[in-house]
Amino acid sequence: MQAHLDLQSTQSIAMHFGTFQLTTEGIDEPVLRLEDARRARDVAEWRFRMLGFGASMRIGDGQCDNSAIRNTRKRD
Repeated sequence: MQAHLDLQSTQSIAMHFGTFQLTTEGIDEPVLRLEDARRARDVAEWRFRMLGFGASMRIGDGQCDNSAIRNTRKRD
């Protein structure tokens, strides 16, 4: 999120998360933390996307074949 803000990016796409369990954090923790950071910094959802597994996005038109990942785990 900080790089997105520092670079004044129009759009960013999260990738390389949730494929392998490499740490002790929950497999969905990066998605939850990024969503929290996006909301805390008032960045619109369309400006920082998290595509579902196997999803694609054509750069330039902003159209996705799959909606952004939705949290499946309820927060405590």
